[in-house]
Amino acid sequence: MEDNHLVPYYIVLLGNMFYAGGLARKKPVDLEDEVFSHEYVSNEELAFPILSREAADRIASQCGGVVVPKEAEMNELIEIGDLNERFTQSELEWEKDQLKQFLGTTPRENK
Repeated sequence: MEDNHLVPYYIVLLGNMFYAGGLARKKPVDLEDEVFSHEYVSNEELAFPILSREAADRIASQCGGVVVPKEAEMNELIEIGDLNERFTQSELEWEKDQLKQFLGTTPRENK
């Protein structure tokens, strides 16, 4: 028997943009305050699904956005998360494509 109950999750909306995830950045040593770096997308389908209301509230507070409650079946929620991850992790693949296009090679091919 398949469990089709709805799972609550949250997305963060900032104007017309949706929170897609945090960006890994190293904080400069001379800054005393905490520093945040977030990525936003124009397509809601790529928004990062946040499972904790508290985490969503914290992110919304950091960026001045609002929390939007959502629900999805577990299999749909997994697909939403997978789509977000494929998108946010595509930067390295894009960089490789650009290097290959302009230099005719990628860094690994040079080694």
